[in-house]
Amino acid sequence: MNRVSMLRKEAGLSQKELAARLGVQPSVVSKYENGGIQLQEDTLRQLSIIFGGVSVDFILGLSDDRKRGTSRSSPQIVWDAVALVEGANTLTEENRALLLDCIKDPEVLALAGRFQRLSKKSKRRVVEYMDMLKLADEAAKAERPQEPRPTEE
Repeated sequence: MNRVSMLRKEAGLSQKELAARLGVQPSVVSKYENGGIQLQEDTLRQLSIIFGGVSVDFILGLSDDRKRGTSRSSPQIVWDAVALVEGANTLTEENRALLLDCIKDPEVLALAGRFQRLSKKSKRRVVEYMDMLKLADEAAKAERPQEPRPTEE
């Protein structure tokens, strides 16, 4: 059995769910699992993170040790990003913390990858849509009846 398929099933994910986390179509996950597409380095890193730090060598079938292997066994993308953030003096502390939180979440990381591949026009449209969603959330929150506060006697 292909290791990607095995790990996906162990994680209780469907091909569609894994595809969403990777930012690809479900048919691409199917091709990863049947050997129709060779896994690229960035995809291997994402899979390592999604599957709890399992080594890239394990995913590729080069090692039977899930956590060790060669030097590529840790999710290097996280460490690369941490080094980038720590050296990014132009970011505020708040933005640095936000970026680190995003890097640690595979779903957010996959969304960032998908966003990055969009045209400038599409990126603007996504941001506009997110702004509309935020306004809708705020309006819904304002419409909810406020619970009366207990009075002190």
